[in-house]
Amino acid sequence: MAHLPGATATEHGPWQPMSPQQTATLLRSLRAPWWIAGGWALDLFAGRQTRDHADLDVEVLRRDQIEVRWCLAGWDLHTAANAVLQPWPPGEPLDDEIHSIWCRPAPDAPWALQIMFAEARGGDWVYRRLPTITRPLGEVGLRTPEGLSYRAGDSSCCTRRNHRGPRTTPTSRRCFPCSARHNRAGSRARSPRLTRITTGCRGSLPPPDHKSDRPNSTGRDICPPRRS
Repeated sequence: MAHLPGATATEHGPWQPMSPQQTATLLRSLRAPWWIAGGWALDLFAGRQTRDHADLDVEVLRRDQIEVRWCLAGWDLHTAANAVLQPWPPGEPLDDEIHSIWCRPAPDAPWALQIMFAEARGGDWVYRRLPTITRPLGEVGLRTPEGLSYRAGDSSCCTRRNHRGPRTTPTSRRCFPCSARHNRAGSRARSPRLTRITTGCRGSLPPPDHKSDRPNSTGRDICPPRRS
């Protein structure tokens, strides 16, 4: 495939991510909760785009996976695990070890968005890497004035941690204090360094050497390219 302007090359094909507005249009028929997540969630929280994004993450509940697959009927969807992409046929339930789906409009098109599965228990969102951390589903997301649904700043930062601790970028450094002011209720993490990230969540984050939610090439999931 020829190089596309604005696309980021990977060994699994180029990425040309959708915008949050395009994603909202694509998912308008989905009758299940979903949130823009990752770096774009932090920018939506900040109220402006602070950097280029090499991908776009959408978080959905694992229990809604079949509805998500039918919403994207006609798209080319692949599970991403163990450094391998595998097609995801409509109607096929996925193993609990699958956490990420790469999506593109057609097999010859660039990848456009990544679906991330979140765990839930009853009416609570559950942090997959440490299930003792929970949050009411009604408090997981926020909306922009235009109606775009995105992950609340604190829970979005929670899932952007790496093995050295929270992943910090110019965007996240600006969002952490705002997120703390927005979510005063709830318990605090054991480490003062993480207090601003976990405000509003029940439970405590794992120590910094806990397994990353976005592993490197030796981990289970495949992640789209990241721009600094």
